[in-house]
Amino acid sequence: SSFKGAIVKALFVVGSAILVTICLRNSLTWHLARIWGGCREYLWQNIWDKLLDRTGEDPYTLYVYGTFILTNVTFWGVGSIYTYMDLTLAARQYKIQPGANDPIDMDKFRNLVK
Repeated sequence: SSFKGAIVKALFVVGSAILVTICLRNSLTWHLARIWGGCREYLWQNIWDKLLDRTGEDPYTLYVYGTFILTNVTFWGVGSIYTYMDLTLAARQYKIQPGANDPIDMDKFRNLVK
């Protein structure tokens, strides 16, 4: 049935995403441990301790400013990728909206960035 097929596809996608996330985490941990030295088991704890040494342990600072910084870095990082793809027309063939394949008006883009 189509429901069973949808479940299988969803499990495949979720499972693949989990596997890729685990592989990226392990690779990042290995590379950071080689760069900074130290034991892999304590690498993330050491990074957190260094962040706390630099910023302090004030919960307000960590929660408010940390959340602000993390949210903005994520927003602008992902947005920059899509903006680059629009500016270079890298994904033109995948756009299906009417008028979406037209290049961006650079004057409007510069005005938006200001």
